[in-house]
Amino acid sequence: RDIADAHQLSVEVFGETAKSEKYSIVRWKESLAKHGLLLGAFDAEDLVGFKFGYERVSGEFHSWLGGVREAHRRRGIMQALTAYQESWVRANGFVAITVHTFRDKFPAMYAFLERNGYQVAEITGSANEKSHFRKNLTEPLIKTNVL
Repeated sequence: RDIADAHQLSVEVFGETAKSEKYSIVRWKESLAKHGLLLGAFDAEDLVGFKFGYERVSGEFHSWLGGVREAHRRRGIMQALTAYQESWVRANGFVAITVHTFRDKFPAMYAFLERNGYQVAEITGSANEKSHFRKNLTEPLIKTNVL
């Protein structure tokens, strides 16, 4: 499998938006070269999900794109991809993960991020439609109370 397969799946998941220059294969390759990570989830030989991110600013990993083919949703695929991505990001010394999404356009992703410990750091856009999430990775994975 290669980057072209994941890009094609992004077009299937996001539609015409994924065909714009902002999301071109060239942009994907440039982003991957910036300490990037592209993960895939497979059903036999069929790519059914992906998660893609890169170092956007020093010490911070930006989880740029991710999606699961509609017929394979609600099976924990995005949860597994996210867990692996977070593990890799921690192991590679990043202190935070950022993600942008649109609450009205992708309500399931918005809720998913909140359930997974991401917090809204900023809201932008002419109609306050773009939410910028951040997850601090410097906190311990397990919190304990000391008596």
